[in-house]
Amino acid sequence: ERLAAHPGIMIVGEADRAQAAIDLIHRAKPDVIFLDVQMPGGTGFSLLPLLGEITPPPEVVFVTAYDKYALKAFEANALDYLTKPVSPPRLAVTIKRLQNLFLATGADPKDEADASTPPRPLEMRDLVLLREKTSLRMVEAGEICAVEADADYTHIFLADGNKAFLR
Repeated sequence: ERLAAHPGIMIVGEADRAQAAIDLIHRAKPDVIFLDVQMPGGTGFSLLPLLGEITPPPEVVFVTAYDKYALKAFEANALDYLTKPVSPPRLAVTIKRLQNLFLATGADPKDEADASTPPRPLEMRDLVLLREKTSLRMVEAGEICAVEADADYTHIFLADGNKAFLR
């Protein structure tokens, strides 16, 4: 019901069990999954390793009544973590974060495809998704110090001294 207030979001399905969720995700290949932590037949966290089989893997937003799993969700590279009952203003923040992510990465969400609208320039606080071989990481654009091309690879140097190696 709350997502219906956001015309840029198209719901492609709902699942009430872990196995049904995996089947739906493989069939629909959504851009984003709103995932509960506790569900019959498994947990939202048990589904995360299976998402790596999907190319590109969907973004994950946890929606749950339990705030104690938030740190674990972000360690698993979740885009956001909403606690129930989800307030409309808080959901709007998540939707804006998703919009910024897809603009920043140049991704073209299936329900928002419009080749006539060029992406806007990145701002320092915009989040950039770095997809490395075995992990996903979100960084603010302002944290990227340098980008170096190396044949089919790219080195991203970050302000904290870390770097990412992307294909």
